Amino acid sequence: MAGTAIEYAAQAAALHGGLMAQASGRAASRRATWRARARCASAPGGSTTCPAAENDALRIVAERQAGDAGRLLYAFRVEHAGREIASGRLAVVLDA
Repeated sequence: MAGTAIEYAAQAAALHGGLMAQASGRAASRRATWRARARCASAPGGSTTCPAAENDALRIVAERQAGDAGRLLYAFRVEHAGREIASGRLAVVLDA
């Protein structure tokens, strides 16, 4: 789950960087990432159930920290139900 959240943040950062530079962008690397462990109750038989949150939306924040004509650095965090589930830094490469 948290790995997917990092992918969403990478897509948001690449989209923002590409829009600002008027070029296509792609995530190149991630650094100092933190991912929460899923906290769901185990049901009988080994399956996992997660109660639905009141607000089931993800909040994805990608903030540009630095950059030049070809590369951008973003800090990101992903939240669900008011709890941070992933954070870190992403590098975005802009295509010429």
